[in-house]
Amino acid sequence: MTRALAPTPNRWPDDRRFAVVITVNFDSELALLGPDPAAASLDKTLSIFRYGAIRGAPRLLDTFAERGVRTTWFVPGAMVAPCRALLGDVVAAGHGLGARGMRLERMDRLTVRERLDVLRASRQALAEVTATGEPGFRLPSGEWPPDLGAQLLEAGFGWSSSWTGDDVPFCVPAGEGRSIVEIPFIHALSDRLAFAWNFAPAIPEGQSRIASYEDVLENWCLELEGCRREGLCLVLQLHPEVAGTPGRIDLVWRFLDAVVETGDAWVATGAQVASWWRAHAHGGPEHPVDLLRRVSPSSLA
Repeated sequence: MTRALAPTPNRWPDDRRFAVVITVNFDSELALLGPDPAAASLDKTLSIFRYGAIRGAPRLLDTFAERGVRTTWFVPGAMVAPCRALLGDVVAAGHGLGARGMRLERMDRLTVRERLDVLRASRQALAEVTATGEPGFRLPSGEWPPDLGAQLLEAGFGWSSSWTGDDVPFCVPAGEGRSIVEIPFIHALSDRLAFAWNFAPAIPEGQSRIASYEDVLENWCLELEGCRREGLCLVLQLHPEVAGTPGRIDLVWRFLDAVVETGDAWVATGAQVASWWRAHAHGGPEHPVDLLRRVSPSSLA
């Protein structure tokens, strides 16, 4: 039985009840080479990730076009030059771009200087594809260093989608009274956690087997129903090498159908959501990030 819609604040534009942000992590072979450059000789395993650029990404683009959906693609800077034509198609179709460092670096393992250099280089790489829009950032892995918000602003980024601390956007302090808008996600809404698998090297570690396609779609649709009921912001993470197979692309198709059929979803890019949230100053003093500021102020310097 479907639960009744709960009364919610008027958070979203045009009287839309909830927001949906479809994101694509376009890491390609850097998903393996970024953490382990020595894997460059593993051509069979690397072919799994290269498949995303060859087949998966075009299928995703076609599906988004057929459903009239604008999305946000997060790209490591080092993948911009070799995939310039494909990323040009992404931008030409009206999708937004964001960065994931240059080579999926763990920001918490870099020095302050190294981190800023990587952020500036990745921002410049994106500018070679498009000079429009407000680029976002998504941590590849690891923790959020204390000064990362300020460095993102300095490097030219306007928002992030890296945290898991809420169901709606919030503002992360970025020094000197500034803040950066965070659009959080939940791990249940990621295709990689459900479907990624490789024997050696183990992807994921622990050798989980691939989940049932129908079960994953049902999970996603339950999250969709809950976000609509409470007026929240749903963030889906897709990976071309994972979701872009001939069978799994049908799951994306059917999920987008479910989104459109609600009739009251605001399907937007990350930049659109960040801009709206910043302008309308939603949120309150009891947000978890405020608790973190009180308990551990140095972590949000």
